[in-house]
Amino acid sequence: MEQQNNYKNSIEITGNIASMSEVKEKSNGKNFMYMNIAQNSRDGRASFYPIYLDGNILENVLKEDLQVGNKITVVGKLDSYQKDGKQTLQIRPFEIQKIEKQIVQENTRVISSNSKEMDM
Repeated sequence: MEQQNNYKNSIEITGNIASMSEVKEKSNGKNFMYMNIAQNSRDGRASFYPIYLDGNILENVLKEDLQVGNKITVVGKLDSYQKDGKQTLQIRPFEIQKIEKQIVQENTRVISSNSKEMDM
């Protein structure tokens, strides 16, 4: 993904969409929504990252028909705010790209139980 910003505060993360909220309207009439991206660590635990969408990026996401389970890469900046006395972080994306599944086939040989080689 080519980064199209000059922010010193930037992040790129790839994961699966774990949840998507409904599109909501702010008091100023502009639409927004949230989604969470999940990443699994090597020890099997999942980490979830909140993504805040509004403006053009929201329009583009809705056109792409992204769904829970899709693998995406998000490039954006970390944004923090306080809510109910707690500091909260979220990602404000500049770009979101859906990762299409790629099937990679290698020329391999398999030895069967009767020890004959079979091409796959």
